[in-house]
Amino acid sequence: MKMNKKTVSVLLLAISAFWGTTTFAQAVNPIKAPVYYSVADALKATGVTQLNLRDRHYFSVPNEVGQLKELRFINLMGNNLEHWDEPLFELTHLEILNLQGNTLKYIPSEIGVFKSLQALNLSDNDIATIPDEIEKLKKLKSLHLSENLITSLPTDIGKCSNLEVLAVDNNQLSYLPQSISQLKKLRTLHIGRNQFNEFDNEWLKLKSLTDLNIEYNQLRNFPKTLGSLKQLKTIMADHNKLTALPDDITKLEVLEMLSLAHNSLTQLPKEIANMKGLRTLILTGNPIGEAEKNRIKLALPDCAIYF
Repeated sequence: MKMNKKTVSVLLLAISAFWGTTTFAQAVNPIKAPVYYSVADALKATGVTQLNLRDRHYFSVPNEVGQLKELRFINLMGNNLEHWDEPLFELTHLEILNLQGNTLKYIPSEIGVFKSLQALNLSDNDIATIPDEIEKLKKLKSLHLSENLITSLPTDIGKCSNLEVLAVDNNQLSYLPQSISQLKKLRTLHIGRNQFNEFDNEWLKLKSLTDLNIEYNQLRNFPKTLGSLKQLKTIMADHNKLTALPDDITKLEVLEMLSLAHNSLTQLPKEIANMKGLRTLILTGNPIGEAEKNRIKLALPDCAIYF
């Protein structure tokens, strides 16, 4: 199937947008408890657990927020916050904290007070470093740090042992700490649009991984034992420098989505037909000849293939 560049770009953006927003789109639960959209209304009620203050043009968190000590969810996305104001640290029962799209330049060492935190979204800020104290968030399942200025993650990030989602795409990372291999529950790893030159073998220890996004880096190859990540369902590796795929990739029997647009691939492994679960294969922008295209199409009759 042929697609023009614009159509492929729209498809890839839609996929990225879906994976990037799913976690927090499902976080708030208006059925379980009321969601309040103003501090004044929340203060009139009792037992308030959910507060949405998105896009209010706040330059600071209202002091009154600190009185809502039973809050489990607060959304402060899309404001103008530069600092972590004191009222936030009064909310020690928070399970979900969304500060995406502000102008925060740091994460304070006091982050460790949020002992109950399960989801933290700090995407689209100006954060350059992550404090070691983040390892104190033992219940953390989802950590979104996309679109910041981060050059490294804490050495002991692996101590966040319940982490299932780690999104650090659109930063300035060139490596991940070795302790990343300790994240035995990690299902989603987004490290696209960074400065990775190689696929670290430590990542092969992430046996629960289902979704890997490593697009827009400088990868020249995948490890020969990539097939050991048997739970993988999605691989996004567009815009790298891949010249070949390891034969082992054909062992990924549950892989559904494989996007390899704009690399330097001329052929796929001989046993590509073994990937019977594959439903979408994107190969646009690769120098693949007609004979190889025909072979791939015959090998994957139930897969939508884009050249």
